[in-house]
Amino acid sequence: SPLRRGFVVWCREGRDDDLKAACINAGFWPRPPETGIACIATTEVPPAQAVPDGIEIREVDDDAGHREFLRVVGAGYSLEGAPDQLLEKLLFSLASLTSEQVRVYVAYRGQTPLSGAMTYLFAHNTGIEWTVTVSEGRASGAGAALGAHSVRQALPGGATHRSAVHSAEGPPVWLSRACRRV
Repeated sequence: SPLRRGFVVWCREGRDDDLKAACINAGFWPRPPETGIACIATTEVPPAQAVPDGIEIREVDDDAGHREFLRVVGAGYSLEGAPDQLLEKLLFSLASLTSEQVRVYVAYRGQTPLSGAMTYLFAHNTGIEWTVTVSEGRASGAGAALGAHSVRQALPGGATHRSAVHSAEGPPVWLSRACRRV
């Protein structure tokens, strides 16, 4: 691409076979098919985790904080620098973050966002979504601390956390935090 950024082409199974073949012939790497998405559930509040020195976890609840979260998620999905309007079309709308049931958290080092997560509560079920750590935050402990903090905040008395895990890295993390595979 002229901007020297990577990008993804989504092809519908059985409907875009010609596009898929053209992409592969052009050197695109096809993503391996999913072998099943683990569903994780827990009612146990995970133990508090120490936040590393120099890292601060903030709940963001205004437009500026929501935009920063959108950009953190974009960067976590290799879309750093993309316009907010494009990120909203590809990921989620900023308006979806304003619901009473939604909480948005960002971990910062100074003013630099390193990690983000969104939680929601609906009918005694909670979920954590869009959990990402940008490249600058890897190995800082920000992602692990934010993940534990977010789940602790999302599990009020009696709620159950349920989540589909979309990456190979996810299940070991969740299983280490008192979750079980269902």
